[in-house]
Amino acid sequence: MPNRIIKESIGTSETLAQLTAAQERHFWRILVQADDYGCFDGRPHVIRAKAYSAMLDKVSEKVSEDATRYLRDVGLIHLYVVDGKRYGHIPTWDKHQRT
Repeated sequence: MPNRIIKESIGTSETLAQLTAAQERHFWRILVQADDYGCFDGRPHVIRAKAYSAMLDKVSEKVSEDATRYLRDVGLIHLYVVDGKRYGHIPTWDKHQRT
């Protein structure tokens, strides 16, 4: 998995400012799951397992999925289904990442 560079513009992001601390943490944990095109496995159990592997006893699948849906609702991620499998994409990936 490639490393990610976080830009200082996160401090002035109006979209990130809409999130609770837990929702923002969820966003960063999804961000590091994304491939070089900003795509990730969007299945709820996979997001939770990858994002919270060291704290599965503290974050339920419902809490993780609620945060994922909120990120979708504010436009930070896009969720879509192909052949019955849910995937995700970070729409501003190309704007904020160097590949």
